[in-house]
Amino acid sequence: PNASCFADDIKFGLHENEIEHARGLITKDEARAVSLHKLRLPNSGVIYDIGSGSGSVSIEAAGISPGLSIYAIEKNPEHAAICRRNRTAFNALSIEVVEGEAPDCLESLPMPQRVFIGGSGNRISSIIDHICAKSSPLFVVNAITLETLNGAVAAFDKNGYSSEVISLSVSRTKDVAGKKMMESLNQIFIIKGEKQ
Repeated sequence: PNASCFADDIKFGLHENEIEHARGLITKDEARAVSLHKLRLPNSGVIYDIGSGSGSVSIEAAGISPGLSIYAIEKNPEHAAICRRNRTAFNALSIEVVEGEAPDCLESLPMPQRVFIGGSGNRISSIIDHICAKSSPLFVVNAITLETLNGAVAAFDKNGYSSEVISLSVSRTKDVAGKKMMESLNQIFIIKGEKQ
């Protein structure tokens, strides 16, 4: 990663290959762009990045709104270590990496104004319920399975939230035998939940 990235003019628009990650497990550029747009990041406050993986969403959020306090929550020790290295590489000091599983590890954290959920480990309902019991943030959830999509929408409905679902299908050019063809990425659902 380019450690001077935020010292230059780039605040938003990092490419996947500029951020360390493991085995392709990173929020793809296009999904990250839409998710950050839907988060409507404030200038200050608290944001959770649950299932942060490489921390790509946290890093770009830090570039967009340096005044945010960002908690990157990741249960996988290998991914949490990558997230810490990316935090250092991009000098994103407003990010605190929290190693643990949500919602259990959220108890000691300050209440958020925004919540991004990139990975929920089949606990999407309990994570949303736990946070909604104490706060009313704006949520953005990324889901690749129908189970996560349905669980998020049901949890938002139960907690008095409206939900908006975006189905994002992305294809990129790929060189094959000297010609260009389109290659599809996995479809992703982006769910925005907002208190009614």
